[in-house]
Amino acid sequence: MLRAWVEIKRGLAGLFDFQGRSSRTDFWFYAIFVALIAFGFWSVVMSMELTRTFGDINQYAAQHPDKVTVSAGPGGYSVSIKDGAAGVGPDFGYLLNWISAIAVVSIGLLAAAAVRRLHDTNRTGAWILLPMPFLFGGLWLMALVFQNFNSASEPDFGWFFMGFANNLIYMATLGFVVFLLLRSGTAGENRFGRRDMDEES
Repeated sequence: MLRAWVEIKRGLAGLFDFQGRSSRTDFWFYAIFVALIAFGFWSVVMSMELTRTFGDINQYAAQHPDKVTVSAGPGGYSVSIKDGAAGVGPDFGYLLNWISAIAVVSIGLLAAAAVRRLHDTNRTGAWILLPMPFLFGGLWLMALVFQNFNSASEPDFGWFFMGFANNLIYMATLGFVVFLLLRSGTAGENRFGRRDMDEES
């Protein structure tokens, strides 16, 4: 546990250091820490939005008992609203804003560490940019999908399928970058400098 904390502090101290090299151990302890923080924030946001949504649904059900059927049991809870209800349901725009903010902060926290890890494998840090157009393109397409579904009587599924294709490409490019980040470091000195190879590579 002490080793993990040392690596996390080292990652935070090197937040703006895009020079030099980092071992796999350095990077992955820190990356897992950032991922857990991001997941924690997202869980809080989702929990708050679901609580608000269920509150709105229960309020709507109390005001319109003829339009709402609530089924609750040991296995789950479901609500059926006849003819729909405008404004009742999750605020997808709010959730998308939080997804975008968490993604940007996570990228900012990981960027320098990922560049140093790629340097350790004798590769340029520019590889971390590969998934970025597809990540932000996917967020933009998701916003269009939500907007289209909320405003159109007959949603255009073209945006949905474009977003789905974009996300497949994003996952493939992200997987490739993760593969590079998992590679062994080069022994001794490379074009990005020297690292003590007594550390785990």
